[in-house]
Amino acid sequence: MKFTHPRHWHDNWPIYYFLMAATFLCGNVNAYVFVVFREGVIHQTGNMTKFSVALFEQFSHGLFLGGIILAYFLGAVISGLIAGRKPIGYTKEPRWIFLCIGLFTCGINFIKNEGICFPLAFFSGITNSLLKNQYGSLIKVTHITGHLTDAGYALGELLRGHQEFKAPLFLSVSFFVAFFLGGVIAYVLTLCFSHALFVIGLGWVALSATYYYLFRDFFQR
Repeated sequence: MKFTHPRHWHDNWPIYYFLMAATFLCGNVNAYVFVVFREGVIHQTGNMTKFSVALFEQFSHGLFLGGIILAYFLGAVISGLIAGRKPIGYTKEPRWIFLCIGLFTCGINFIKNEGICFPLAFFSGITNSLLKNQYGSLIKVTHITGHLTDAGYALGELLRGHQEFKAPLFLSVSFFVAFFLGGVIAYVLTLCFSHALFVIGLGWVALSATYYYLFRDFFQR
């Protein structure tokens, strides 16, 4: 089943809202790292460009960026090893993965150096890979550039009179808004609360509990 018709959102609303929550939390993580360390752990296209330049201008920083890219990649590898291509709702693994991510994130809140960028990039890689294949649709909760591209294309098709692109446009815009709001909330948390990352970690724990609540009926089949 693909998310290409409005009725699919009605039939699969738990999946939709769960993906929005995951995107929101990824926006939290990336914004927190940017505010505190002026780095990004999710946008590997930008990191790859900075990595290639830094190798010649500031070699040590280039190695740091390379570590972030590698950590993200390894997260995707682990996701493939643990969960494979099963869509969410039909496997228990995401519940435990998100719980571990949340608890570990709460723990590293007390580490105040840029070394925490590596586990956060690793967790982002796991999340993006874990949630990317959903009922025939390719979903990337951390790839906002892709969603902007998809939204632009869908709007162009919609302006040509192709009404079937309403749902894809809605989907892409939803991901963009969720990621943006995650960044805004993380910024406010970081300015107003010294343990912002702890709160973000609790969000991942809540996501684990939400996963179990929404899809518990599937686990009994």
